[in-house]
Amino acid sequence: MIRESDFAKAVVYAYKKGYRVIDGHVMSPYRDTQPLILSVYGNPGYYTFSIRHNKRRYKVRVHQLIAYQKFGKKALSPGIQVRHMDDNRLNNRYSNIRIGSASDNSMDRPSEQRQEQSNKAASKRRKYSDEQIGEMRRLHGEGWSYKQLMEKFNISSKGTMSNIINNDYTTTKE
Repeated sequence: MIRESDFAKAVVYAYKKGYRVIDGHVMSPYRDTQPLILSVYGNPGYYTFSIRHNKRRYKVRVHQLIAYQKFGKKALSPGIQVRHMDDNRLNNRYSNIRIGSASDNSMDRPSEQRQEQSNKAASKRRKYSDEQIGEMRRLHGEGWSYKQLMEKFNISSKGTMSNIINNDYTTTKE
């Protein structure tokens, strides 16, 4: 497994060797354009290329190299992420790259994508399925009390029961 600090080292080594990103393309100091390889990091992934330094091969993420060119050492600081302003990880044009926090990076995504991700994460932690929640709401609509529902579904908190009945607690829209 490659440590995050190795990626930062690789960016600095590549820059010192003369690699540059121009109009989204990696320019090698040894030939016109360095071929890009689509990495397996994420979906659709990030463009990377490899360099050798001290008999070791390093993988360089193109978006990190351009951020280093644009913002210097600050781009490699802990807690700083490279942001693609159009949400396209493969667009490494100078004007599309910014740096910021994880929160900044998340807020760059459209609200629908953020909501979908939030629902997905919540559904993994949730104790009750959409079907069970629908049944609780149906029974409540038929006049069942919170106490009766809590006993039937083994819920110990009235606040939890209220949240399930009154809030958007499902992963799918009803």
